[in-house]
Amino acid sequence: MYQICIYNYDRSLEETLLLFIELLMDGHSNFISKSWEGGPHLQIVTRNKPTKEIISKLKKKLGQLIDQHPLEASYVKKIQDQYERNLSLLSKLENKKQIKKIREHGEVEVCPFEFFFHNQLMTQLYVGERFKLNQLLMDTKKYLITENLSEAELFPLIFAKISNVYQQNGDNKGYFSFISHVHGFLELSEKQDRPYSESVFEKIYQEKQLKFEYLKKIHSKILERWANQFSQFYYDCLEQVDQLVDEAYRSELERTITELEKNFQNDFHQNFVHYSRQKNFMENSEATAYRFTINLLYLVLPFFNISALKKQQYLYLAYREVEKEKGITWREELGLGINN
Repeated sequence: MYQICIYNYDRSLEETLLLFIELLMDGHSNFISKSWEGGPHLQIVTRNKPTKEIISKLKKKLGQLIDQHPLEASYVKKIQDQYERNLSLLSKLENKKQIKKIREHGEVEVCPFEFFFHNQLMTQLYVGERFKLNQLLMDTKKYLITENLSEAELFPLIFAKISNVYQQNGDNKGYFSFISHVHGFLELSEKQDRPYSESVFEKIYQEKQLKFEYLKKIHSKILERWANQFSQFYYDCLEQVDQLVDEAYRSELERTITELEKNFQNDFHQNFVHYSRQKNFMENSEATAYRFTINLLYLVLPFFNISALKKQQYLYLAYREVEKEKGITWREELGLGINN
């Protein structure tokens, strides 16, 4: 497979570029993603090597847009310097062994598409699903624009909806994954003296929860599309879970559980690990298929310019919405009581 990397330092051009790409690639199997490596860029991933005609048309269109909306050279240099400074940190976070040099604004590059997740079968499953998801992502981009919606209004509801694909006896258990992410993040934030806390996130939720009720009703169709597509992927994973999971994965999972218990002192992780072991929660096939499903969700978030911090905020808002629907908080569900 191949990827066309379109380096663009002007986010205002993105909407026009995406519409052009959709028309240009009509009839060609592809999916669109975003990445930071080498500078901010759109990726068009294709099964076959893109033709010279496609590349020529892309370069021409991009050149026209840049000529019409020129950026100050000092601004481009500032962005490039920021990426240079962050290369080491970002590469560690994403486990990159090799880092591409910073590219110029407007540069177009064709190179092999390299992606690997855990093992070959899982990698094939993820890549195949990215092709299937592309239309939903493009439609959602356009939906946000036409409905004058922000990602902050829609994606917490998308997260909450997707968490419901993992249930036990009809009860949403997928939301535990979001709680784990958020409270791990909040504990690390406190250790690093960052201004993020449960009370800060809760204030945001209290400001938004009434509007969420309205948004869920009027945007139910797009929410259902996300839920249905990710639900189907969940069941695809569940059918193959014995083939997808190998001994290396099981060892990694056990190591993760042990590290959560050892390294995190927040009340969720300290109590959830015991809850999980007692109920075989993390090791069962349904939980495994759900983790694979949520990993796919996180893979597509950069396409919507959802940063790591925004993701944590949306996850918090999502699990609070689930708690409201369940009529019980996670602390109560783990037996901690409302005062703990």
